[in-house]
Amino acid sequence: MVTTRPKGLLNIPDLAVPSSDSFDMRPRKIDAWLQELPMGDTGECARRIYHALKETNRLNIPGRDRWRLLELLTPHILDITDSLARHYANQILPIAEKDQKIATICMELFSELALGYKILIDQVWAKKLNLLNTKSTVGMIYRAMYHLYQMDLYHHSHNPG
Repeated sequence: MVTTRPKGLLNIPDLAVPSSDSFDMRPRKIDAWLQELPMGDTGECARRIYHALKETNRLNIPGRDRWRLLELLTPHILDITDSLARHYANQILPIAEKDQKIATICMELFSELALGYKILIDQVWAKKLNLLNTKSTVGMIYRAMYHLYQMDLYHHSHNPG
């Protein structure tokens, strides 16, 4: 079978088989996990989401499950990063070390989000190309590029030069 998969282009990690103690990707479990996020504690919420993304981005899970998780987490990540931006955006340079760490957390959230979409793109390219894959791939590429742009934007907002 001929694929259109580019070699080494997406720089994704090797994916492991999920174990019994891996993040539970069942829709009801994800919904319950999202409901339990401490949205009032932005730092803790960011930490939990980051660790969930980092774990799932290193697991070989079905594309539809990964897509659903990314789509559910994106609004939360955007809210968190907007809330945390007050620590480093429009600050006199150099910013404090604590504020630099907060900006780094925001960049890492966008980096993991983009990585999730890059893994989806890779999974689609591993299959024989058809019209359905082409349409869904366009959205995945857009989202990966958008989140990489956000990561770059956060980097330049606290690291001039």
